[in-house]
Amino acid sequence: MKKEKKGEGKVRVIIMMVMMMVMMGCNSGGVGGEGQVGAKSLSEVLMEVGRSAGDAFYSFLELVSGTLGFSVTGDTTKQQVGEYFNKLGVTLGEALKELEKLATKSETGVDKSASSKNLIRSAVDTAKGVLATLEGCLESLKEIGDASKVGEVGSDAQKGVSAAEGELKKHIKH
Repeated sequence: MKKEKKGEGKVRVIIMMVMMMVMMGCNSGGVGGEGQVGAKSLSEVLMEVGRSAGDAFYSFLELVSGTLGFSVTGDTTKQQVGEYFNKLGVTLGEALKELEKLATKSETGVDKSASSKNLIRSAVDTAKGVLATLEGCLESLKEIGDASKVGEVGSDAQKGVSAAEGELKKHIKH
């Protein structure tokens, strides 16, 4: 072997030691079944984590749809959709009033510092802004409605027609 420079030998030894520590730490010494005391392989663990994340996501979706309390079926009419959005707008208005009461109560506390009052007021104002925007969107949607079903197509030879641009612009606010 060639004579190595002073630093090269140390680097190789350190690399070999790190590799050995990784192999021992992962408990994969190459012998079948070694270190498998109830443990799963990395791929099994990752698959389980993926399934858990998927389950959590779908549970969240079910929670949101259940909380909103409205689902559209083939028999749902446009009028029912409009009524739902109208009711949701009223509920958002009530939420805005409750937020204002909360902000007022937080400002009257004796032991509250000015910074905590400002933080609470800022959070409430932000939430009120978001709710006001949602309420505006719902205001434009509550006028939707007639007796026809949501996915119903006109019966004249089942041909699609373009949307009435004026009606769309009436319901969409920028």
